[in-house]
Amino acid sequence: MAGRCAIRASAVRVPMPIQPSTRPSALVQVMLVAYLAALAYGRLYPMQGWRPIGGSPIAFLADPWPRYWTRLDLLANVVVYAPLGGIVVALLRRAELGSIRAALLAALVGSAVSILLESLQNYLPGRVPSRLDGIANTGGGLLGALLATAWARQERRHPAWQRASLQPFDASLGLTLLAAWVVIQSHPQRVLFGHGALIDPPMLLHRLDPAYAVLAEALAAGGAFVTIGMLVRELPPPAAPRGLLTTAVIAAALLAKTLGAAWLRGPNLAFAWLSAGAQGGLVIGAIALALLASARRRARLRIAIVALLCTAALTNVFPVDTYHETMSSPSSAGGWRNFDGLLRGAALFWPVAALAWSIRRLAALRAEAGSIMARTP
Repeated sequence: MAGRCAIRASAVRVPMPIQPSTRPSALVQVMLVAYLAALAYGRLYPMQGWRPIGGSPIAFLADPWPRYWTRLDLLANVVVYAPLGGIVVALLRRAELGSIRAALLAALVGSAVSILLESLQNYLPGRVPSRLDGIANTGGGLLGALLATAWARQERRHPAWQRASLQPFDASLGLTLLAAWVVIQSHPQRVLFGHGALIDPPMLLHRLDPAYAVLAEALAAGGAFVTIGMLVRELPPPAAPRGLLTTAVIAAALLAKTLGAAWLRGPNLAFAWLSAGAQGGLVIGAIALALLASARRRARLRIAIVALLCTAALTNVFPVDTYHETMSSPSSAGGWRNFDGLLRGAALFWPVAALAWSIRRLAALRAEAGSIMARTP
């Protein structure tokens, strides 16, 4: 009897919790390079008309304090550099520098990048480097680094996240993607939540029947809604109400879009984005998420990938209407001119980053399932 119990006990193997890796993944490095490219694109947009200058490119650091500046512009400079600080901290985890040192080093990286890009603005007509922008950018990098280090400490305190096989890098990058998605909504897009517009739609689609255009926008917006909902369900904490979190993310995105429209074109056009197709997309997305709430993790990621690709395809063929042409035209808002290029670049980059993150998570789940099956007698 004792021998049988010993055999049964040995046959039962409890899966060990996955230990978080301290090695920065290739995805972190790719995101750092891509975000630096987006920052350069935004700060140097449209990158035409380069001309030499007579003085030092860093002479602006000794300029007097600017007489005119807005709180919104200052806040935008802080927010834009916050993700850079978080990405740098994620990249430094292997070095084991400690939270304070990693945060300070990330702030220094943000400051160096800001000074470099501000200096290059000297060679572009219509761009004026600002010491205030550099200070705000440095503060944004430090803020993002502090938030990333605080998040890392919380990850180590919650073994449930390890049991969910979600590595700290994946969690941090996933949350960064969600935060970036919300910020990007302040930039006008062809369709609600539509990103990745690389090409102009064919001329034939410009004559598309209005009813079909409404349907295309509804499907694109609904697909983006489903993508965000699937990504939210893949992020910690495991016990959090997923429906409530998804609603909060969507509400924040709609608020950003409303504020962006009001800032660009005035309060009268704050809700001009709420077209019939956009309303239909919100309804379609909510219904689809309710039906897919019980889907398994790997199925959710596959659905997110398909929905993301469909949204990108529909966005690229959707005809640009008068509203989007008006909202996308150059604005007199100084702060918007500074970040229009950055938001355009981020809107193009986001679907690629989200696709890479989803594929990485799907591969990790497959590897975990294979490991469990290999340990099972």
